[in-house]
Amino acid sequence: MNGELDFYKNKLKEKGIKLTPQRAAIIRHLLQTKLPITAERLFQNMAVKFPNVTKKTINTNLALLKDVSVVREITEDAYQSRYEIVTRKLYRYGISCIRCGITLDFSSKEEEMFAKCADMFAGFTPLNLSLTIEGLCADCEQHKVI
Repeated sequence: MNGELDFYKNKLKEKGIKLTPQRAAIIRHLLQTKLPITAERLFQNMAVKFPNVTKKTINTNLALLKDVSVVREITEDAYQSRYEIVTRKLYRYGISCIRCGITLDFSSKEEEMFAKCADMFAGFTPLNLSLTIEGLCADCEQHKVI
């Protein structure tokens, strides 16, 4: 993970921003987290290692990291945002079962998937594409569980 942290450290340095221990911890946590996380949950997780951290510190750093494109804010509804690290991958594809919650990530096949969709993007340069298809996995479908 140090190589990944160095990538973000250099990205911040290019913008004249220092990688503080709190920022490093936020980036590390977001790198380890598979799904986007709320600022509140991030605060709760960080408070264990940083007992003096405040919600304001978390929110301020998330806003700063968002401004320099290290973190992406995902607004799911009017009340709550979630945050995720901006990875070097631009495209994310997956499927998710609405019953059991199993999620399959096909992001590793991004070039193949993007090639299949290339006609849709003619004359357009996508910077981010996130596609999640929700349904029932084979086990839940077989057992008629919903």
